[in-house]
Amino acid sequence: MKSFVRTIKIILIDGIPDGRMVVELSNWTGKAFKIPRNYIAKSEDRDELMNTGLYMLFGKGKDNSDLIYVGEAEQILPRLKSHISGKDFWTHAIVFISKDNNLNKAHVKHLESSLVNLIKNAGKYKLINTNTPTKSSISEAEYAEVEEFLHYVIMLTVVLNYQIVNTTEEQSNQDLTKKTFFISNTKGITAKGILTDEGFLVKQNSKVSKETSESYYKPYLKQRNKLKEQKILIEEGEFFIFTKDYMFKSPSASASIILGITANGKEHWRRADGKLLKEILEND
Repeated sequence: MKSFVRTIKIILIDGIPDGRMVVELSNWTGKAFKIPRNYIAKSEDRDELMNTGLYMLFGKGKDNSDLIYVGEAEQILPRLKSHISGKDFWTHAIVFISKDNNLNKAHVKHLESSLVNLIKNAGKYKLINTNTPTKSSISEAEYAEVEEFLHYVIMLTVVLNYQIVNTTEEQSNQDLTKKTFFISNTKGITAKGILTDEGFLVKQNSKVSKETSESYYKPYLKQRNKLKEQKILIEEGEFFIFTKDYMFKSPSASASIILGITANGKEHWRRADGKLLKEILEND
């Protein structure tokens, strides 16, 4: 998707850099506020803060870890005031409201739930919410609008120097790690593979057993021989190795070729965190 140049406007409400800020983005109906804790009581002059919205509280833990709390409210300012006495850790709040006040309770609950999950997955901040918020039921059209709003929430939070979720590159790397699996046994066989929508991709330099079992499935034996003929598998010391990445139809086919036995791949491919492919597929 093509990216377009956007204009961000930052207004210093109090005329000083460490005071309150309003942040607006061109062609977006939302608006962000960054409010220091000691300015919450002074913020009654901002009528928009009585709107329905999403907010985040930022602070530091005793071990200097980055802490965050995510919440929503039908009237933002009273909720922030309640957190002055209710929560001690935070020093700044970031608030998101709609300029035309078209966010409702269902919308902000959806935003809250989505943002909490993204923050958890990223692991950059310690989330201190005690409960995991649930998403409200919204229409397909509302869903599209709310997800777009969330995109700009994340963008402007980064502009305000809070990297709460993964960048696109970090997310891609994290997703790849979750789909990467390994085989390693006492005979010295080591292999790496990636679960994809097209099949199971075994990576170059993965080691393959030279031996096959007596009860070896004949189509697998035929496939091994073909891979050797095509020089995709070549002999190297005590093993065959893959000379390039190769896509198998299934995890079982790949594991069977590698181990030289008729194998259930779900019980042999294991992720770096120790979980078998079988466990992961059962929990999806």
